[in-house]
Amino acid sequence: MAKLIIYPSSGLPLVFFLDAAEVRLGQDPGNAICLDEVSVASFHALLQWQEGVVVVEDLGSGQGTAVNGEGITRRVLREGDRMSFGSVEAVFVGSEAGSEWAALSGEVAEARRRRDALAEEVAGLEERGAAAAAGLAQCQARLASFSYDVARADQVLAERQRQRAQVEAEHAQLAGQVNRWQDQAAVAARLADALAADQAKAEALRGELAEALARRAQGEAAPRLGEELAESGEGPGESVYGMARRLFSKLDLIDDLIVHFASAAPRAAEQMELLRDAFLQLLEEYGIAPYWFEPGMAVDVAVRKRIQIVETVREADVVGTRIVRSCRPGYVGREGAGGSLVLLRKAEVVVAVGAGGARRDVFPDCGEAGLRHE
Repeated sequence: MAKLIIYPSSGLPLVFFLDAAEVRLGQDPGNAICLDEVSVASFHALLQWQEGVVVVEDLGSGQGTAVNGEGITRRVLREGDRMSFGSVEAVFVGSEAGSEWAALSGEVAEARRRRDALAEEVAGLEERGAAAAAGLAQCQARLASFSYDVARADQVLAERQRQRAQVEAEHAQLAGQVNRWQDQAAVAARLADALAADQAKAEALRGELAEALARRAQGEAAPRLGEELAESGEGPGESVYGMARRLFSKLDLIDDLIVHFASAAPRAAEQMELLRDAFLQLLEEYGIAPYWFEPGMAVDVAVRKRIQIVETVREADVVGTRIVRSCRPGYVGREGAGGSLVLLRKAEVVVAVGAGGARRDVFPDCGEAGLRHE
């Protein structure tokens, strides 16, 4: 609840809660805040709530009303504003979070005022000489005590301000993180919509290809892809293989997106995994399958024809050239039952370089002549 802390010319600070729509201040007993001060007019100022904020208005007082040292006629109050009604000072506290800061500021101001008064008293005693030596010593002790209180209050106030700045910085950081999460979720949703559209196109293409192969097969159990393409007048890869190559690029994109959105947008990642499975199933229906290489496998001439090296590292304990890991799978197709394998895309791998190494064929069921490139 908002409140006003008033520091009269004598006595302790006074606290008035602004719990009414209008609160009047002045010397007259009819005011909600009655101040028996010479510099305060009978009806000095009006504080009122307007749309959730407190507005202070001077009622034509002789000594005037000021906010933060500036004379005003009407002003919206903010947390920690310092006011003066004539010579009487006050502090506006608008929330619980700022009450401790305002109270400390008031204590500092009061301590400083007492210190200045004692300093003036000490100066007067020094001028009167030795006759006031005892009083001078007493006042100096009191001045030292108040100076210590001022220093301590300044330290507490500085610490409160540091903590407040830290909380505001953490809040800004969290707000930025929430905004980034929201942006990533929006991007994931748009990508999911785009991938769903691609899936619909893939389903339509699968239906067209199935229908075309069914018409041309004329009852054959396992038509050869190469023959079907030749009969259609299209070159190799223009139909089934062309579709496969388009799907390879989409599968690569889907794999990257699944990794990127696995934690930020798990729902979108799940949809992408379903779409990836559908694409792989479509390739499998036409005899196209992925292949990988195991880590540690030796690279010989036959293997070298089936891989695309994206990075080469040097390791002292490696013999010959060996596979470190597979980055992306390769893809092969088979032309009919027992037909030759067609290499549609090489596998992308990272290899380690050494000396020596034994030959190992990744396709033990097929010799060099049984594999051709597309």
